[in-house]
Amino acid sequence: QVCSHLGSGDLGSSARLRGGSGGGSDGCGGSGHSGGEAQTHEFVVLIDKSGGGRLGVDIEHQCGMMISEIHEGLVKAWNEEHPSEAVRCHDMIVGVNGIQGRPKLMAEECKKNKVLAITLRRSKDGI
Repeated sequence: QVCSHLGSGDLGSSARLRGGSGGGSDGCGGSGHSGGEAQTHEFVVLIDKSGGGRLGVDIEHQCGMMISEIHEGLVKAWNEEHPSEAVRCHDMIVGVNGIQGRPKLMAEECKKNKVLAITLRRSKDGI
């Protein structure tokens, strides 16, 4: 499996966002890809990693940067505080702080302890 753990210190998240438990998106499996551009939408989440911390997500690189798992960390905390804008398994990371189309550079940006504007793409059917 081609997977990065973006919560094990690599891609952190914000100490200002406090995580709890819950979620329901954890442990997703499946294909993660469906449809074309017309069936997707993009949105931005702001994760404050300036205080350090972990993003707490696993990324599969087979088809770009697809979120395959969500663990304890700043993304899970974001989800609990912003349920209508929650990050889900199978969301594709398509940009970080203005960097697009360069997965290695986007991953490096996520390692920095600063506010991260993460652009996600999701298919309209949710997977």
